[in-house]
Amino acid sequence: MKEEAHPLSGVGGGHTRIRAEAGAPMIWLFPWANNKNVLLQVFGGRYFMRDGSFRTLSVMASLAFLARGYYPQFMAYQLEGFKLTEGTRVSARQVALAIMLALLIGLVIGYWMHLTTYYEYGANILEGGTPEWGGTRGAALIRQEYNRLHGLLGSTGAPDVPRSIAVGFGFVFALGIAVLRRSILSFPLHPLGYAMVTAYGDPLWGAFLSAWIIKKSVIRLGGIGLYRRLIPLFLGITLGHFFTAGILWGILGTMGEEVFRGYGVWFG
Repeated sequence: MKEEAHPLSGVGGGHTRIRAEAGAPMIWLFPWANNKNVLLQVFGGRYFMRDGSFRTLSVMASLAFLARGYYPQFMAYQLEGFKLTEGTRVSARQVALAIMLALLIGLVIGYWMHLTTYYEYGANILEGGTPEWGGTRGAALIRQEYNRLHGLLGSTGAPDVPRSIAVGFGFVFALGIAVLRRSILSFPLHPLGYAMVTAYGDPLWGAFLSAWIIKKSVIRLGGIGLYRRLIPLFLGITLGHFFTAGILWGILGTMGEEVFRGYGVWFG
């Protein structure tokens, strides 16, 4: 019996390749949430309501969160974990066991934290929300998906030709960059870079440009020797960013200090 890969596995594989080749530790490195959007734009909502039922669209709306970055991120983290085993005394089997144990512990703690809080206070009124308009980001995303589904009820459900053309152009353009990069060794552009900046480029271009300028300057002034000696320094900066933005700032924010809650850090 032939087995077929799940479409979300392809999304995860694409995101993992971006992480592996570009090294950018962010969730939003691909056109997030566009799995369903492309289907609706190319085929139209009417295609998924051919039997007069909204079951297919309802399932797509319910599972839309899987395409917002968190699902593909899991595969990237696993790849990075196995990459760390190279050149160390840690075996891939140990890393796999640690990942599964962390998944189990994380699920238990996550369910406990969210469910107890939701049942005590109500999911719709957390973070300053009201019973009519949910305050949490999750509630807002759910409302967004089902409002869009409701909007399809009164529409023609025809394909969105302009957006479909834009998707086709993006595919051809990225393919052209890939061909040029393979044919011309000195070609400076990368198809993954094009996908990244068109998806969520505003927090990326400055960091990548700064890193490129620093790397070029270091190699030009001190050669590969200086570059290798400075690697621990920049690794320390990266780890410091992870610790401060990913751990310390979140812990301080839970203490209720407005100075920390007023400056949100979207650590992804």
